[in-house]
Amino acid sequence: MSKQTKKKRLKHNFIFIDETGDPGPRGSDYYACCVLHVCADNFKHLYSVMCVYRFVLDYYRELKSFKIKDSKLKKLNRLLYKKRRYFRCSVAYLDKKQYRGPYLHSTGKYKSNPNLFRKYIYRQTLDLHFAKYSLYSNKVEVVIDRASLNEGELENLLTYLRKFCLIPRIDYLTSVDSRYVDLVQLADLICGQYKTDGTYEIGKKEGFSYSFINDKNITYENARGEKY
Repeated sequence: MSKQTKKKRLKHNFIFIDETGDPGPRGSDYYACCVLHVCADNFKHLYSVMCVYRFVLDYYRELKSFKIKDSKLKKLNRLLYKKRRYFRCSVAYLDKKQYRGPYLHSTGKYKSNPNLFRKYIYRQTLDLHFAKYSLYSNKVEVVIDRASLNEGELENLLTYLRKFCLIPRIDYLTSVDSRYVDLVQLADLICGQYKTDGTYEIGKKEGFSYSFINDKNITYENARGEKY
């Protein structure tokens, strides 16, 4: 690979987004969203984490946090901590029972709308991330686990994120099937550390290290600039 090709690839920011919980008022009592931010040249470090983790679990299908015990998730955290210099990560999480922001419950001028709620939490998580971190360069691709979205829905989401997010720019928005994208699965595994198995109690789990994650409880955050 030439130095010019390597330099060009290095400038590409990839932002993988995944969430856990149900985006409507029913279902789970929790909701959490993860932004996993990595430049293309550092993919190999996170792929190595996933390869080692799959070997530890002896599990080679799609990795989902709800299928994995806490003791196993702790091992993932230890692997990620060792590679923390190669990625940036943020998580926004909330207790749906206490949440009074827009689109989850029908309150005031906002009606319950799971799709708008999901988009709003994407925005909140991206804002949380870029309030702390900068881009590696000016080329940005956001990757989401929404393979079922059609072209119009993707364009609508991209327009929304470009209009409201603190992120300086988004060049591309790509929807994928998480079964085939390890780094989307990794975002889900990180999200899953913000609920307690069996009780769905939102929050951080005891005995876990969150030092490499920029996180925030947004249960009591108010809407900002939402116009539809």
